[in-house]
Amino acid sequence: MEPNEFKELEKFILDCEQKNQQKHSEAIQSWKNLYVKITDELYSTEKQPTIDRLKVLQVQTKQFLNAIRNTTQIIRKPETYISETFLKTEKEYIKSFEDLQTIIQLLIEVRLKKEIEKQKQPETPAPWSHLIFKTPESLQLFEKFISGENEDYKSGCYFIYRMMHDRENPKLIHDSAGPSDFSKWHNETYIKEKEKEKEKELDYNFRTWENIGKKKNREIRYKELKDKIAKNDN
Repeated sequence: MEPNEFKELEKFILDCEQKNQQKHSEAIQSWKNLYVKITDELYSTEKQPTIDRLKVLQVQTKQFLNAIRNTTQIIRKPETYISETFLKTEKEYIKSFEDLQTIIQLLIEVRLKKEIEKQKQPETPAPWSHLIFKTPESLQLFEKFISGENEDYKSGCYFIYRMMHDRENPKLIHDSAGPSDFSKWHNETYIKEKEKEKEKELDYNFRTWENIGKKKNREIRYKELKDKIAKNDN
């Protein structure tokens, strides 16, 4: 081969390399942009991607791997020059996206498992809320106490209100629930037939602790019921 022919061949190779270098640089930059976009979203500390979003990211990694293989097959014609640097970078990105596929699949499986476990768990009961009583146990204590009041029902109600509101520490009845609130709630809840149960209707301004009779026996019974409820001994 003549010297001039060698120069022509050298020029041809350099031209091919320069043209492909630009294409290679553009391709690598697009891979980098996609990889950064996916990993930024995948490892975000502010908002974790949902299962549906993870599936979208999974599709994107799959599309990348399909596209890079198809593209490299097109540009790798026998006469095309491809630098070793490009081939090395290409392999690195293929490996990185394959790893991403594995990570995303594992995250999807973990999220799905958590969703299944969450569905199996019983619903959290609504927090206790009552106009008069602070806890379910305090309402239970009241109901058990008045169910055994055979001598003077109204006096028994006044007694247990004063015990739970005035003498317990901490109180078993809301501090804001005064005698009128308690009486109104009681009458609306327990006095179903006005004419037959008129004698059980509480006054809106009832007796103080000092004016309630028969306290000693009631205090004993009150304490016994309270202890039983605390021990779940029903």
